[in-house]
Parts: sequence; C-alpha cells; structure tokens
Amino acid sequence: MTGPERRAPLSAGQSRLFFSELLRPGSGGYVIQRAVRLIGDLDVAALQAAVQLLVGRHEILRTTYSDDGPHPEQVVHPASRGSEVALEHTDLRDRADDGAEAVHRWIAAARGRSFELRAEPPLRTGLARLGADDHVLLITVHHIAMDGWSMSVLLGELATAYAALIRGEEPALPPAPAYRDYVQAEQARAGEIAEHERFWRTRLAGAGVPGPGLIEYPAEWRRTDEALSAAFTLPGELTARIAELSRRQRCTAFMTVLSVWAGLLTTNSGAAEITVATASSGRLRPEDHGLVGFLVNVVPIRIGCTSEMSLTRLLATVRDACLTASEHNELPYERIVAASRAPRLPNRPTLAQVVFDLHPGAPVPALPGLRASEWPIAARSLRFELELHVTYDRGGADGVLLAAADLFEPDTVERHRDAFVDLLDRWTAEPERALADLIPVRPVLEGT
Repeated sequence: MTGPERRAPLSAGQSRLFFSELLRPGSGGYVIQRAVRLIGDLDVAALQAAVQLLVGRHEILRTTYSDDGPHPEQVVHPASRGSEVALEHTDLRDRADDGAEAVHRWIAAARGRSFELRAEPPLRTGLARLGADDHVLLITVHHIAMDGWSMSVLLGELATAYAALIRGEEPALPPAPAYRDYVQAEQARAGEIAEHERFWRTRLAGAGVPGPGLIEYPAEWRRTDEALSAAFTLPGELTARIAELSRRQRCTAFMTVLSVWAGLLTTNSGAAEITVATASSGRLRPEDHGLVGFLVNVVPIRIGCTSEMSLTRLLATVRDACLTASEHNELPYERIVAASRAPRLPNRPTLAQVVFDLHPGAPVPALPGLRASEWPIAARSLRFELELHVTYDRGGADGVLLAAADLFEPDTVERHRDAFVDLLDRWTAEPERALADLIPVRPVLEGT
C-alpha cells in the first residue's frame, strides 16, 4: 500500500481490547509472543528483509488506533512506514550467567514494554545472539493485531520469504487478505446478531449467579494479571486412550478433556454447574484462513455435572453444549455476556471465571540452512481467574494451569494440577464409573 493513510472501523473484538488497554495500559495481559531458536548460518539481512516484507503485506501490522472521533478507528499507514518495525539486535554472548536465563529475561523485558496503540505499530521483532551460529528470534505483538492462528500464518510466510530472499528471488506469496475486509464482512452479518442473542439469552439464563464458588475471595481483593503456573505432561498412552474414548463417544479430545476438568471443578466447588470460556477461531470464511489479524472469539460452555455422573454421560452433555455453542459463536463475547444478564461482580470476570483451551502444537517454521526449534515462553499473565491450556497430539501432550497470583497459593495450584491429571488418567480408563467413586469431595481450590 502506498499513498495516504486509510481509516476503518474496529472489529467487535478489537473494540473490547482497545478499551481494555485504555483502562489498564501496559498490563501485559494482551501481549502474545513466539520465540524460535535458529542454529546455523543465519543471514540476518535476509531475515530483516523478510520482516519488512511481511509488514508491507499485512495492513494490520502497520495500523495504529485513534479515539479522537465518535468511535475508535483503525488508522492503516502506508507500507513505507514498515521501516519502523526493525529487527532489534541483542548480544547475549558475553553474559556471565546461564544463557537460557538471559534469554528468558530478554523475552520478559520485551513483554513488559507496553504498546502505545495510538502512536506505534503493534508489532516488535528482536534477535538475540547466543553464539556465532546460535540466535533466538522473538516476535512480540499486541493481541489487537493478531491471534494464535495469525502467528502461525506469519511465521510460515516469514520462512517462505526468507528462503526466497537468500536465493536472491522475489518471494512467491499469494495476495494478503485485508483485515478491513474482515471487519466489513462482520458488519454485514449484523442482521444475524438478534438470533444469536436470543440463543445465548436462553442458554445462559441464570448462569453466573453468585453461589458456591471455586474459592473464597479476600474482602479487599483488587485484581492483577499476574499468573502462577503449574505445568504438566500427559504421556502418549494417556492421549491415545483419550483419542480412542473420544472416537467411541463421537466427540473430540477437546470435549473429553473439558469434561474431566468440569467434573473436577464442580466437585471441588460444590456447584452443580460451571461455565467455562473457550476460544473460537472466528475464521468463518475460507478467505480468512490466511488472514493476519484478531479474529478469535470467546465462547462460554455451560456444563452441568453431578457427582453421580459417569464420564460417558457427562461427555454426551458436553458434546451437545459444545456443538450448539459452535452454531452461535459469531456473537462477540461481550455481547454474549450482555445477553446472559449475568450479575457483574466487582473486580471479577462476568459470567465465566475459568478458561479451557486445547489445540495442536503450532508448527515451527523451517528456514533453509538452519535448525529451528520452539523456545518455550512461560506464561506470566492471564485474563480470567483460572486457565487450563493443553497442547495436544496422539504422541503426548503438554499443558499448563494458570491461576491468579493474588487469589491462589502456589501449592494450591500444584495440587489442583495434580488432581486434574490424576482424574484424567483414572476416569478415561473407567469412563462408566461415577465421578464420586474417583474423587474425594474436598476443596483443592482455596483462596490466599
């Protein structure tokens, strides 16, 4: 794009994030990162050129946001402004301490630098040098411009562009979809909103009403985004059993793992149901599959569970809840919350306080002449109160339980993690047994 800047409305999801950032600037809750270790003869100039090419391709990466009119707007700048997104170099070769710790601090520092969305692009890239042929590439971006799917698109295109540039060729990439077109299509579907709102109003009637809760809240509690984390690994034998059980019950691994966690949450909270927030890709059209932008939506799954239920019975309930919710996942989450009429409590997420996410591992880009591997980034913030994230495949799975640091003690989070993994193992092995036979009715979640 050349010429003057263009203005466009924000998507519904962007509006939510923009106002959240204005209310709590620099909290870090809406920053996403990927880091890739590159071992081999890296052509740094070609990598920088590939970054510049991507910024030129995708308008959302050179967009700022304005609230000087009646409604916030995207301000799409000309491609020439892409020169402001430079590959920032950091030399970590002479550090006296462990190199891995130095990289982790470098990544955390990049995350801690807040984005001024009104004035600067939402993307930053960095390259840390660990040795002559050892580098770590870091991409840090505000969530308003990207989601997890988009990050995979971006890294795939980066690898393609780099491979062409080191050969002295022009990268052969298809035309990039414009995020403005996605927003326009979203607005064109406005006529369907009323139907979705009616569904959620009925589906969520009475949800979120104060009652038996996961924990007791301190009287003077004021929420932060800081997270405690407890990681875990599921062996291949267990993930294979989950896959087989899911096949027999005509559901997905997502539904099976969600069912087990819902069973644990309801048992230990004393509640008869739980509302869990999950992610929907938001990519409703084929042309959106290669789009870089913020499309993901949050969808609540309301699950009723009693201690007498077997896993197979609960799975039928969860499968129905997930399938019906997916038919109405176009309504932005804030509109779902409004339609639910759930009570708003001070300093607490309305409607759902917990999140569940299960997804396959993101591919690591293959750059010619380099051995690329994911550099793990520990989660340091969260947006809800308790979040369970699982990266899953048949060969095994890795997961992390995140909990609000000002609500939970570290040993409490670890006990809940252990209870979940234990229940997942035992209940999938005996799915006809009642939940009460497998888990003691005692709280594993207690406030600070």
